[in-house]
Amino acid sequence: MAMLFLQKHRDMRIPLDLWQRAGWRVGAMFLVASVAFLPGVLRAQTAVATFECIGLYWTPGDVGGGEAQVRFRRQGDETWRQGYPLWYAEQDREFRGSLVGLESGMTYEIELTAPSGKKALLTAATRDEQFPIGKTTHLPGGELDQPLRITESGT
Repeated sequence: MAMLFLQKHRDMRIPLDLWQRAGWRVGAMFLVASVAFLPGVLRAQTAVATFECIGLYWTPGDVGGGEAQVRFRRQGDETWRQGYPLWYAEQDREFRGSLVGLESGMTYEIELTAPSGKKALLTAATRDEQFPIGKTTHLPGGELDQPLRITESGT
C-alpha cells in the first residue's frame, strides 16, 4: 500500500488523507511519524511528538477493545523497551496512549500489537531542543524613543 506524505522537515510527515480528514492546513506544526505497513495491518497509525513524549493513535480495524502492547527503541539500538499499553477509545474506535520520558531530538522505532495479534511499525522523532538561528538582529545600545518593528522571522 503506497502512502502520500506531506513533508515540511525530514522528521515531520503525515499521510495526506489524515490531513484532509482532520481538516488540518498544510502549515500545521505537528511532528508526525512515517508509517510502515505490515501484512495484516489494516489502518493507519499516527504519532504526535513533543520534546520528550510521543502520543500514539492507532486504528487497526475490527478490534472492539482491550489494550494494545507497545515496544520501542531508539533508531539503531538493538534492545526493545516495553511502553505503557495503549487503551481503547470506544467512541473513536482507536487505541491511544503515549511514550514518555524520551530524549529530545531522537528518532524512535515503535511496534504496536493489537489484542488480535495485528502489528504495526512506525518511526517518530521527538522535537529537538536546539533551535536553528535564522537571523540575528542587532539593536543599538541605550533606550529607543520609538517602537522597534521587526518584520522578519528568525528561522
